[in-house]
Amino acid sequence: ALVRELAGRGLTSRESPVIVQSFEAESLARLRPRIGIRLAQLLPTTGDPEAALPSPATIARYADGIGAARSLLLATDGTPQPLLASA
Repeated sequence: ALVRELAGRGLTSRESPVIVQSFEAESLARLRPRIGIRLAQLLPTTGDPEAALPSPATIARYADGIGAARSLLLATDGTPQPLLASA
């Protein structure tokens, strides 16, 4: 339904003003070959996201970027968190 709706509006290329964001890696992986728009993997702010999610290199196979809370990228003192260091 999403692909059909976007295609019907001519929003099918990387230049389209649309970014599909999802917490579900599987959903993004299924969308990747079906539509050319940009995709973003959202990262949860609870729990250990690195334990539950693929590495940044794996995410890059099906998404163009990530959506992460600042706390997942930088410690309160500004020190890079492991997620940022591995990107």
